[in-house]
Amino acid sequence: MINAGDGSHEHPTQAILDMVTLKEKFGKIKNLKVGILDLDIYGPSLQMALGCYDKPVMNTSNMLQPIEKYGMKLMSFGFLNDESAPTIWRGPMVSTMTEQFFSQVDWGELDILFLDLPPGTGDIQLTLVQKVALSGAIIITTPQDLALLDVQNINAGYGETEILHSVSIQVNEGNLVAIIGPNGSGKSTTAKIALGIYKKIDGSVEKNTNKIGYVPQKISIDWTLPLRVSDFMVLTENLKEEAINEALSLTGVIHLKDKNLGELSGGEFQRVLLARAISKKPDLLVLDEPVQGVDFTGEIALYELIKKISDELNCGILLISHDLHTVMSATDYVVCLNGHVCCSGSPMDVAKNNEYKALFGEQASQILSRYEHKHDHIHTNEGKIKKH
Repeated sequence: MINAGDGSHEHPTQAILDMVTLKEKFGKIKNLKVGILDLDIYGPSLQMALGCYDKPVMNTSNMLQPIEKYGMKLMSFGFLNDESAPTIWRGPMVSTMTEQFFSQVDWGELDILFLDLPPGTGDIQLTLVQKVALSGAIIITTPQDLALLDVQNINAGYGETEILHSVSIQVNEGNLVAIIGPNGSGKSTTAKIALGIYKKIDGSVEKNTNKIGYVPQKISIDWTLPLRVSDFMVLTENLKEEAINEALSLTGVIHLKDKNLGELSGGEFQRVLLARAISKKPDLLVLDEPVQGVDFTGEIALYELIKKISDELNCGILLISHDLHTVMSATDYVVCLNGHVCCSGSPMDVAKNNEYKALFGEQASQILSRYEHKHDHIHTNEGKIKKH
């Protein structure tokens, strides 16, 4: 059984044909009876791959006779479809045709039948699993990352005011995705939708993990209370001492463990919030304005820390920020939001986009295009610069 990948990389159909050719040459399947069934309704490629454009005919048993070429029996959607007369294939029709390729095609005796399937999981794959008895399978596919978070075509608002229109965002394992935009553009609403906090939406939100860490934009704390960092870490979570120490060490504030929260600087408190968010080693980390209340040098240090967390935990990160050139220089993928997705892509691609320039000005784009952070120094936990 062959899955045709994601449609943008090498085609597994060719891979299987190469394999058949090599094994034929070296004699390993020389005496096996082989059939290939191309079930890719969206882009049948067997004809082109083998240079075979014949049409199958009905035999005396009223069965379709497969085309025979290179010692193999071949059948494809493409053999039956007239390219000059496009056909609209719908679910029931696809399922029926898939079944007929097995029940009404005279395959004879075969040792191996290779199936070339369309990308994804649709009517053809479901029909095979439900209707066809498979004795074994070889799956050849183009690997794709599993999205930890997949937000598709979201519309949302408050009352009659629409905040988001047709917004789609995806975060994969190990990726750092930044959402930027002006105030009121829907950034924090998007974060709440991703977390399931805000549910009055049209569209779909799929999360392929329950291990999610969160740093909110605002948190209410009575700073006069004698609340130590160690107490804050277990305020809403049941954490072991080892997990607390590991998280505080990774964020560089283990030395503040016994200090009261009211004694911390803005940057130190943000690091404690990060430590609490990663204490259970999440697969997905959602950070809503994680550097607020921190000076510029401290911002750079925190963004470097966030990148370090992404690398060490291999988690996906959704980062909400208004800090343009700093955040964009530290991220893998940028989504520019203003009620809708204005543009998205790599930081440099977004910086060159006209909609980005319209929102933030030509100067912001030029600054980012020239920006290159030279690491001839490090940023300490206190936000100070120390030369190498």
